[in-house]
Amino acid sequence: MTRSIHRLVLQRLVVVWLLLSTVFGGVVYWLGVRHIDDKVVDLILRESRIFTPQDMKFLLNPGPGINEALMRKVELLVDRHFSLIEIYDPQENHVATAHRPGSVRLEQELERRHHSFPLDAALHYERFVIDDENYLQILLPLRTETGELAGYLEGVYHIDAETLSGIRDQVYQTLMLVMLVILVTSVVLYPVILLLNRELLRFSRETLRDNVKLMEVLGSAVAVRDSDTHAHNHRVTLYAIHLAEARKLPAEVIRNLIAGAFLHDVGKIGISDAILRKPNGLTAEEFSIMRGHVRLGLDIVSKAYWLKGALDVIEFHHEKYDGTGYLQGLKAMEIPLNARIFAIVDVFDALTSKRPYKEPFSLERSLAMLRERKGKDFDPVLLEAFEELAPRLYDKFARADDAHLEAVLMERVERYFIEARLGKL
Repeated sequence: MTRSIHRLVLQRLVVVWLLLSTVFGGVVYWLGVRHIDDKVVDLILRESRIFTPQDMKFLLNPGPGINEALMRKVELLVDRHFSLIEIYDPQENHVATAHRPGSVRLEQELERRHHSFPLDAALHYERFVIDDENYLQILLPLRTETGELAGYLEGVYHIDAETLSGIRDQVYQTLMLVMLVILVTSVVLYPVILLLNRELLRFSRETLRDNVKLMEVLGSAVAVRDSDTHAHNHRVTLYAIHLAEARKLPAEVIRNLIAGAFLHDVGKIGISDAILRKPNGLTAEEFSIMRGHVRLGLDIVSKAYWLKGALDVIEFHHEKYDGTGYLQGLKAMEIPLNARIFAIVDVFDALTSKRPYKEPFSLERSLAMLRERKGKDFDPVLLEAFEELAPRLYDKFARADDAHLEAVLMERVERYFIEARLGKL
């Protein structure tokens, strides 16, 4: 159990780490991609500072020819990282152009991306890729020292592989740092979560154990009235568990079967001893009253949500395979599976046990009597399966004392009610 809790907590922490890493990592990566563009824009802004106040004055009052100093600076920018630069005056008239040789493919792309000047005279940029090369197209307002618009620089900045790799490395380092922080946080939280889980498991185990004990006590209280011993309830529950396991039924079905076996006759708490412990056969009127224990049992158990799994056995364990049982006269597969299982083991234990009105029958006679009712009272397939188990179960449990039966039963009950349920927490 402890190992499974460790494994469960670790699995969930790993899932949470992966989920948080995906979410926050995605955000960091998106911001990082944005950071690539911002970083390149910063580089462009730094390089654009090559233009002096004298250059701005020329743009504000351009002469008949291109200022030689301005043109030299434009060509210098092209020699560095720009593939293309165009300079405009404040009236958006073209003043100067420079481009790197061999940029035909780039010029075709720019022709396709032709745009008009924006109205806000603000910085605009967009990144694009041509033949696996990254470029940033930028429209940069050029301003004087006083902030007056002096013109525009429109250019295509080539983001070289080294620059791009350096920026991406920074993004990946930040991404790895975020994932590492989340991982360290998860590791730090592990013992805390484990401690809280242990407390929760301890409380849940105690609650489940108390609930199971209450269920056992309630069923045994009725069994004692009926036969002076807890043993009947213990034996039929063990028989039912073994038959269900032989049929490879799911744990949830077996849990419901156990609850039903414990509480199958809980309604007899409302039947008088004069009828319940009568040594001779019951009259028709007395039998009618005895049948009422099914309704009483349903009324008692239906008030407890956690016992609802027991209702199939309580309500239908007196139905018969041929439809002659009570209360509803269900036939064959109409009868719930757990009720069909329990009907076999209940009658088997009644036959092999001492009751106020009879001595125990032998194993052979008891099985013979069950076979006589095959397909009438009992599901033929389930009965055949039980016949294979019956000799071994009879040897182990038919003459065992209450203490031994309770110890063996509680081990099985703990497995299905406590370990199986807590394993899902």
